[in-house]
Amino acid sequence: EDFNLSWNGGMAIVSASVGGDETAQLYLMDTTTGRLEALTRQPKVQFGSVTWARDDRSSYYRSNEENGKDFFLYRMDMAGRKVTKVYDATPGYNAVAELSQDGRWMIVSNATSNVNNDILLLDLASGQSRKLNDDNRDVSFESVTLMPDNRTLWLTCNDNPEGITRLAT
Repeated sequence: EDFNLSWNGGMAIVSASVGGDETAQLYLMDTTTGRLEALTRQPKVQFGSVTWARDDRSSYYRSNEENGKDFFLYRMDMAGRKVTKVYDATPGYNAVAELSQDGRWMIVSNATSNVNNDILLLDLASGQSRKLNDDNRDVSFESVTLMPDNRTLWLTCNDNPEGITRLAT
């Protein structure tokens, strides 16, 4: 279903489900040997939206393991495989949209429907978050890139009179 290469290229996290059941599990792949190691083993849980930290020491992902319907965000320490929940403030379909280069900030995408999502800034040090968009209609924010200054976002959105997806800051 998905393939997320580590920054140094030595590892990848592959998400895959069996038989199209949409309960993708996460696997760590050694990119030199192709060897796979299961990172998750919860056949009734969906995992995805994987993003590596820039130092490759941890990865972030979404999972509905808590209640089977809401997707919250988690951090996995790659050395010890320790998992920590980092975001559960908004119910629904949350996904990692971007991670800052310094690892302090995460942009969270919270989909409220198939044509609308909100973007939030999550301080990974404090756990505090705030909504970045201010709209009361269906707007889709995608392809989010947080610049190294941690203040500027480039993204695409359809918040214009024509409703056509365009580049925005």
